[in-house]
Amino acid sequence: MMPNWQEINNSDKDPRGRVWILWDPFYFQVTKLASSDQFIHTKVNDLNAGKSYYLTVVYARNARRDRIALWEELKAINSRYNEAWILLGDFNTCRVAADKIGGSKLHPRDVLDFNEFLMDTALDELQATGDFYSWSNRVTGEGRILSRID
Repeated sequence: MMPNWQEINNSDKDPRGRVWILWDPFYFQVTKLASSDQFIHTKVNDLNAGKSYYLTVVYARNARRDRIALWEELKAINSRYNEAWILLGDFNTCRVAADKIGGSKLHPRDVLDFNEFLMDTALDELQATGDFYSWSNRVTGEGRILSRID
C-alpha cells in the first residue's frame, strides 16, 4: 500500500500492537526510544528541514488507574528532554465536563488527573479545527454519546 515506508509499533508491550507509527524514510528518520502498552516515544529527524524533535503517540487505556501510570511515564519523558516535543493521540479522557455529552457522567478526578499532567509538563492543547467531538458511540437519539478525547 505504501511501498518503502517504515513502521514501528508497540506489539512488544501489547500483543495487539495498539500504537503504530508509519513514515516515509525519504523524508524522515524515526528512532524508537521507549514504549509501553499505551504509547511509543520517538526521536524524529526531518531530513528535508534538517530539524529534529521528539514525538510521542498515545493510545491511553480506558481505566483511570492505567491512565495514571501513563501520566507518570510521560512526565518522566518530559523531564528528560529539553527539545521540541509533540505529544498526540487518544488520551481517553476529557479536559472539562463540556467535552462529553451523554453516557455516564465524567468523574471529576479523571478530568483533574489529565489537567494536572498537562500543568506538570507545561503542555497545552492546540486549537482544534473541524468537529468538536472526536469520538461517538454512533448511536442517534437518547443513547448518543459524544466526547472530545483526542
